[in-house]
Amino acid sequence: LRNGKVTPSVGFGLGTAWYKASGEKGNALQESLKAALECGYTHIDNAEMYQNESLVGPVLEEWLEAEEEDGETDRKSKEERKQKRRERLFIVSKVDNKSRDPTLLRTAFLTSLRELRLDYLDLYLIHSPFNLPDGVTLPMVWEEMEKLVDEGLVRSIGVSNFRICDLELILSSPNLRHAPVVNQCEVHAQLLDLDLLSYCQSKKILLTSYGGLGPLRSFSSNDAFLNVLSSIASKYNSDTGLILQSWLLHQGVGVITTSSKPSRMQQSLTAPSLSLSSSDLSLLTSAGRKRWLRKFWTDEMANYDKSYRSRYDLT
Repeated sequence: LRNGKVTPSVGFGLGTAWYKASGEKGNALQESLKAALECGYTHIDNAEMYQNESLVGPVLEEWLEAEEEDGETDRKSKEERKQKRRERLFIVSKVDNKSRDPTLLRTAFLTSLRELRLDYLDLYLIHSPFNLPDGVTLPMVWEEMEKLVDEGLVRSIGVSNFRICDLELILSSPNLRHAPVVNQCEVHAQLLDLDLLSYCQSKKILLTSYGGLGPLRSFSSNDAFLNVLSSIASKYNSDTGLILQSWLLHQGVGVITTSSKPSRMQQSLTAPSLSLSSSDLSLLTSAGRKRWLRKFWTDEMANYDKSYRSRYDLT
């Protein structure tokens, strides 16, 4: 990241599939997170909006307090071991839209921190730039985010679902002290905003994808894009989902994924080691550019998408 911190390129997300998890679904969330940690995930992505951080905290605490094979048992070694294990994790949360009021943000952050049972977060994001409270501007919200960094409560701060115009409001602030290091957005092979990607890269902001497997859930089996994707997957003796994730990483985009199946979790962790040829990358990119498909924040992004489609002649 631009501030020198390191984030794993593939993260495990606790969002859409686990939204408002409780009861059996809550138990499934906890078991899936345990499995993800056992598989080797260290980047865990959450948010106030998901309303499940109180379920995530006990799992993180259990993992942090697990004994290593060295068998050390005295209090000092336990604390040192916990601290060492904490350094291996990269925990992310996001401030909900309703908490972006400068008078509420700090309380919302501390609530997430308490529910996650942590002393600090590695990354804290503004979940969206849309529908700000009356009288509140993005620079005002960002100033409160910066204070959390100054206090050592979070190591890095960033944004989510931000367009270039939103990022510019923050980056142009005369009092900017900590620039955003991440912009987490819906990105996949049929929703690659080249303007946004180029802008983020020029500002040393890591564009990170959620919904990266969206194309697999959007089309029938005879869809032209899916046919191209399946052909490439066969060539590499690979899975179509893994090809999509590898494609994202080749664009310089981070990946947030999720699953309840350990086999799928392990598979996604191999995406960084799957090397696709430049010709196959271009083929997939070209096939993806023929349609523009968004699943999340569709109303808020409607005008932007209409303009983008028109500018690049997309359907």
